[in-house]
Amino acid sequence: MASLVMRDWIYSPDGTSKVTASESELTELITSGQISGRTLIWTEGQPEWIAVENSQFSGLVGDTAVCAASGRTMLKSQMLQYGNEWIDPDQKDHFVSGLMEGKTTVTTAINGPWPYESPEKPGTFAKWLILLICGYSVLLNLFNAYVTQVLTSSGEGDAERVLALSVALNIGNMLSLGLMIPGAIFYCIWLNRCAKNAHALAGRQLRNTPGMMVGYYFIPFANLWVPYPDMKEIWSVTMDYRKDSVTSHSIVSWWWGTWIGGGVLVGFLSGFIAVAMRGNVIALVGSAILSSVVQVVAGLLIFQIITRISERQVEIFEA
Repeated sequence: MASLVMRDWIYSPDGTSKVTASESELTELITSGQISGRTLIWTEGQPEWIAVENSQFSGLVGDTAVCAASGRTMLKSQMLQYGNEWIDPDQKDHFVSGLMEGKTTVTTAINGPWPYESPEKPGTFAKWLILLICGYSVLLNLFNAYVTQVLTSSGEGDAERVLALSVALNIGNMLSLGLMIPGAIFYCIWLNRCAKNAHALAGRQLRNTPGMMVGYYFIPFANLWVPYPDMKEIWSVTMDYRKDSVTSHSIVSWWWGTWIGGGVLVGFLSGFIAVAMRGNVIALVGSAILSSVVQVVAGLLIFQIITRISERQVEIFEA
C-alpha cells in the first residue's frame, strides 16, 4: 500500500537558493507554472537533485516558457508570443522598449536597470595583471627575505650596503603598487559588469547591488567575508543559468580561502619567524616561499574564475 505520509520537498528556483515546500504546495507550484520542468527538487531519501520533468511530478508539468524580459517561468497559456520569444503580459512594455532601443536581441532572460556589458576585455586585463603581480610578488618576497637577513646580521661597516638594499626594496614595493593599482581597477570593472549581468540572469535582486559588491572590498573587516558570498552568487547564477544541474562553486571557496585565510596565516607566520628567528636565512626564505606559493595559488584560481564567468556570460548574452 502506498504511504499516505506527505513529504516535504526542497526546490531550487534559480539554481542557487533553496526553498522548502510540502508535497501539496509543490504540486500547486508545478501545475500553476511557477516551477518549470527543469527546476531541481530533492527530498529525504533521494540520492541526488533531479529535474521536476524527471520526477514523479512529471505528469503535472504544463507547457511553460521563460519570459524574455523578466526571466520568470510561466505557463504559455498565460503569456504573449513574439516570434520565438514568450513574454509576461506585465513585461510587454519593457520588452517592446528594449526592442526599440536595440537592447533585447537574444532569446535570454535579460531584465533589470543595467544593460548588458561584456566582461571579457576588463576580465582579460585583470586576470593577466593578477598573474603578473603574483609572479612579481614571488621575486619581491624572496628579495625581502634576503634584505631582512642582511639587516639582522649587518655590522657598522655595512651601512652603504644596507642603505642600497633598503632603497632597492622600497623601489620594488613602489613597482608592486604600480602593478596592483591597474590590476585592482580592471578587476573592479570586471566584477561590476559581471554583477550587473548576473542580476539580469537571475531576474531578481541579488544579495548586494553591483556597486556594493565592489565597494565591500574597500570596507575594513567587511572585506574579509562579504565578497566571498557575492562571488559565489555571481558564479552560481551565471554557471547554472538554464541548466538542469548545479555547478560546484568549490573553486570560489578555494580561492577565497587561499586569498584571505592563507594570506593572514602566512603573514603572521612570516612575521613570527622574522622576529623569533632573526638571522636564520633558511627560516626567512622558507616563509617567503610559503607566502609566494599561497599567492600564486590564489592568483591561478581567480584567473580561472574570471575566465569561466566571462566566457559563460558572453556565451549567454551574445550567442
